[in-house]
Amino acid sequence: MGLHNGPTYSCLDYVSEGLKEYLPKGVIPFASDPGGNYFCIGVAGEYAGKVYFWDHECSEDDENISLLSETFIEFIAGLVSDEDA
Repeated sequence: MGLHNGPTYSCLDYVSEGLKEYLPKGVIPFASDPGGNYFCIGVAGEYAGKVYFWDHECSEDDENISLLSETFIEFIAGLVSDEDA
């Protein structure tokens, strides 16, 4: 997913628009996993700067967005390879 001219299904604006009804206002996706879930970042309000995981398999009654990190820097620092774990 990114800022580019195609393919459409992987353009940030296309994905963001498709998830608009599922994500809180002020949260946008920035990466996906192989299962169709998204890593998101808060860009406004109480969500600003925080990193979240959106699980597409949760029902509407469940909380489908989980806080992963208070900051993007903490999120990146938490990424380790299997060799480092």
